Amino acid sequence: MRWLLVFLLGLIVGAFAVAVLRPEPDAPEAFTREAVWEVDDETVQELFECGTNTGGKGGETECSLGVMEEAGASEEAQEFFRRTHWFLTGFRESGVVDVGSVVVPWRANANDDYLLLNGSPSFVTVEREAPPVALFGQDPAYEPLREAVNRTDDIQDADDLVLWETDETFEGVRRVEGNIRFIFQWSLKDACHACDTGYSARVALEFARDGTYLNAEPLNICFAREPGRDVERVEEEAPLCPRTTRV
Repeated sequence: MRWLLVFLLGLIVGAFAVAVLRPEPDAPEAFTREAVWEVDDETVQELFECGTNTGGKGGETECSLGVMEEAGASEEAQEFFRRTHWFLTGFRESGVVDVGSVVVPWRANANDDYLLLNGSPSFVTVEREAPPVALFGQDPAYEPLREAVNRTDDIQDADDLVLWETDETFEGVRRVEGNIRFIFQWSLKDACHACDTGYSARVALEFARDGTYLNAEPLNICFAREPGRDVERVEEEAPLCPRTTRV
């Protein structure tokens, strides 16, 4: 009986050793500043034609990589495009998670965006995390602003106050109780992209200390500080928006 126990124990120990020593699946390499590609207007036009002449369905990817290679883009820049389908134009190292500014020439209305890089998942597309504007309903500026834009009734049977998902700017990075918060400001519009209200919605995209993406938390509504904007206050509560940062 003793030999049987020893044999079984050996099997258990051996299985444990194999499990421990088995290599982990290859993790994707981290994105770095080496993937930034400074692209000129002529090359942007070539890339735009990739999106319009290939009929989509991935054809623009092969075409764009050809343009990148001919223009001297680094292998890191090409790999970034393969993995994200964006072109990296700026990079800000922030520790566990980094910020990248990106562009795609063939999108309508808004060609640029931000990605949060090297966390889990390996990239988070910021515009896709834009919260519904109604989540700012408890903010003291929300109802006066909502009433002001709805007086024109541009969208029938719906609120005209819109948080424009593809129109955001980067404010900065904060750390709260060990978590990492990336603060963005989304423009609040009166029913259309060109219909500026002068207000923005501040949102924190939060990551755990190990880089795991957690959620997007609405913060507050603020009034933009840019001089010369042809907009007026419709309330007296919203603070001035903090200055934004270029990536």
